[in-house]
Amino acid sequence: MNPAFSEKRQKVIEHSVVFESIVSTTLSYLLGIDLSKSKALGYGSSALSFQNKLILLRDINAIDKKDKIKFDYFSAIRNQFAHNKNVVDFKSCFDSIDIGDKLRKIYRDKIGNNADIETLNEDLFDELYTDLIDISNKCFQAIFEKGKEYGMREGNLIFKETLLETIVDYKNKSEENKTLLNEILQVAQEKINTKLNTNSKNP
Repeated sequence: MNPAFSEKRQKVIEHSVVFESIVSTTLSYLLGIDLSKSKALGYGSSALSFQNKLILLRDINAIDKKDKIKFDYFSAIRNQFAHNKNVVDFKSCFDSIDIGDKLRKIYRDKIGNNADIETLNEDLFDELYTDLIDISNKCFQAIFEKGKEYGMREGNLIFKETLLETIVDYKNKSEENKTLLNEILQVAQEKINTKLNTNSKNP
């Protein structure tokens, strides 16, 4: 077996395994799915393809259209190395899917003018890989934002429940407390009614 062929295939497949794990983990958090029990996001025969997972990420706005295209390019390269026995290096891969010009258009300011086409194509793949790492960080940021939003909702709910429990406890301690709270609630209701009337007149 050609060592260069083996190393380059291994490189692409290993990167694809990492990215698919990132995508699956991101989707599981954003959709509230237990990844360890998921058939759709797992790695069994019934799981969604890498491409379908990317489409789902796009549909829920975890990545934008421009970023998804880069994942699509990576997915296309990965599929060639994984399934096409005639693809033995980056040149034969890029020739098979006509992707070199597309990547050069994106990364032309980041790569040199290497005369060796194989080295140039591998440089393009490496730039794409680095770019996807940055995009993956955006995915984790989306998870963080969702977690923060969930935490705020839970925090507000706990605050309201605790406030109501405290009011009830305070009210039951004495008749004086009960009278005072009734007066406070009556004033609060009047203010709420005033605000509702004002809002209805100024939609």
